[in-house]
Amino acid sequence: MPNGGNPAVETKISYKILKIILYALLLTPLWVWSVFLFPFITSKVLYFRILVEIAAVIYIVLALKYPEIRPRRSMLTFAVWVYLGVLLVTSIFGLNFSKSFWGTVERGEGIVTMLHFAAYFTILTGVLRNKIDWRKYFAVAVIVVTLTAIMGLGQLFCGQEGDGLCRFLPPTQGLRISATIGNAAFFAALLLFGAFFAWYLAALSERKWEKWLFFAVGIFNAVILVQTQTRGGALGLYAGLFAIVIFYMFRAPRPRLRLASMLLAALMVVMPLLLFFKPQFLPPPIRDIAVVKRLSRITKFDTTTQSRLDTWQASITGWQDRPILGYGYENYNLAFNKYFPPGIFRNQGSQIWFDRAHNTVLDVMVASGVFGAAAYLAIFAFAAAILYRLRRKGSLPDLPAIILAALLLAYFVQNLFVFDSHATYLLFFLLLGYLVFLHSRAALPSSLPPRIYDYGYMPAAVLAGLAAVSLYFINLQPAAANYFTTMGIKSAKLQKYRAVSADFKKALSYGTYMDEEIRQRLVDYAHEAAGSADLTAPEKKELYDFVVAELEKNIRESPHDVKNYLYLMNVLNASSAQTGKVDQVFTLGEQALALSPARMQIYSELGQAAFLKGRPEPGLEYFRKAIELNPQPKESHFNYILAAILAKRPDIVEQEMKMVADLGHIFTVNDRAAIAGVYGQVCEIEQAREQVDETVKLQPGFAAQGQQFLADLEKKCQK
Repeated sequence: MPNGGNPAVETKISYKILKIILYALLLTPLWVWSVFLFPFITSKVLYFRILVEIAAVIYIVLALKYPEIRPRRSMLTFAVWVYLGVLLVTSIFGLNFSKSFWGTVERGEGIVTMLHFAAYFTILTGVLRNKIDWRKYFAVAVIVVTLTAIMGLGQLFCGQEGDGLCRFLPPTQGLRISATIGNAAFFAALLLFGAFFAWYLAALSERKWEKWLFFAVGIFNAVILVQTQTRGGALGLYAGLFAIVIFYMFRAPRPRLRLASMLLAALMVVMPLLLFFKPQFLPPPIRDIAVVKRLSRITKFDTTTQSRLDTWQASITGWQDRPILGYGYENYNLAFNKYFPPGIFRNQGSQIWFDRAHNTVLDVMVASGVFGAAAYLAIFAFAAAILYRLRRKGSLPDLPAIILAALLLAYFVQNLFVFDSHATYLLFFLLLGYLVFLHSRAALPSSLPPRIYDYGYMPAAVLAGLAAVSLYFINLQPAAANYFTTMGIKSAKLQKYRAVSADFKKALSYGTYMDEEIRQRLVDYAHEAAGSADLTAPEKKELYDFVVAELEKNIRESPHDVKNYLYLMNVLNASSAQTGKVDQVFTLGEQALALSPARMQIYSELGQAAFLKGRPEPGLEYFRKAIELNPQPKESHFNYILAAILAKRPDIVEQEMKMVADLGHIFTVNDRAAIAGVYGQVCEIEQAREQVDETVKLQPGFAAQGQQFLADLEKKCQK
């Protein structure tokens, strides 16, 4: 009964509420609430999970009594749930099942959230039972995406300004627009769906004004996508449009249209060739588009490109380590750490902690091995097969079918350069649900009458109880922990340092899956609080004792994550005067190097610990090893210079100064001041004076402060 079924179910209030919830779920991309850590992520995931859990209770109760809204049988439905099953099984055999299941604060995924998306997909296929329902649902989805596109347009005009109406817009991602998604790449992926969904509705529309309206909305979303300057999204859009052109080159109903498609296809082949090999030959209006400029910089000399290639190589090597079952969902970082490419670190602003490969196929391979990759690719294969069969049987006209096929291709292509967010998962599972509906509508009905289960109020009561438990432990508890973490950060920014510890203790008291990241955030603000003049010596010791104890829990709970070891090493070095536990740094360093042998930061912390223990020669050797791993970054040479000054090794200082100059690096005012300060520690007054003079040359306003520093230094050293 795909096009109607038992009308009794549609008259029930619970069914109407269920449909309202499904429509409300489409608002997920719009949610941003600043009271949370990672507000662009946490707000959306909590909203989505809570609504899905409520919807699941209502749906199961109704599905027991009304067979017509039960999940539709399809190989695509089977593929989706098999993929979830593979994620679960491979994660059980992975390195950290807890993280696989619960996910992280920054991403808000984990198996638990993916189960919610699978539930959403399943409910959709049962509740939206006719073409009108689905078209309305698609239309609302397009409206929501277009609202974000309008916000993106506003950000484009407002830039970094926050005056007038601009103050109501979310902040941009640097110079790139991101609307309520918070990330330009994720925003581009959302707009990709918005554009193709709008074009699909245009192809189905019978009224001319409606057709042109949806077509224009699709163009608008595509234009804003280009304005995000996201290369993966732009390539995905280009691939999808190219697929449509190729289809019409062979299948257009009129010869003129086929010829036009052929000429356009030829142009679409030539343009990328010019872009990557002779960009100067592109017409100025195209060449000056920001995303085109970014695409033209895809070379082996481009920093972002090289970093991406290094990350992919580390991913492939990590997958070869555990090719069958992988490391477990959300454990990509463990593989990346093990095969960390040192060249990815270029300066202090470099991204060196990766929890995704920025390639979804590689992400899945590393997390779930060959079984996960096969299950993931099977979803696309079955989706494409459904579209092919529907077109062959005439159940779906050519243009709507090729638009949906092009969307699948565009989404897959852009995911080769990025990864999913909640907003894109929402629309991807919507698309899969619609394909299941189309497939089941064209399938032969079953000859066996479905069974009806009527157990009165018992299922509703049991499910409501389970939902209440789920709502509390999966959503409300983590929300509270997240909220108090944000309060701790705000206290630090307001310099209310005594409140920082209390807020973080409150956040950790809930014992949620967020604890590991909350403890890491605690470190930054503990250093700031301890460095202030507000806390007494006993208070500083108490604070650091608390931080050390919490970080030790991180290592016990996630012993394979080198980041936890580095955080504790850093705190033990910084709090040596309070905790006196510097000796532990060497043990932690050995364990950390076993997990990530090519991370320079480990050697830097070991070097610092050696100097704190009065062992300058081993300390110098640690800093030298950091340079051996990657001789390019200025920071590694700078640390070595400071260590050499403390060790009274002018030969090393001279050698490294020359090396920094040969590499083309320049010491900043802060660098020179730091070098002068270290010379002051060992009473090398003349060398300190030279650095002060260099600092004054760079910043004349520093002259008075520099002279006072030298005067104080002479008095100290005379004593």
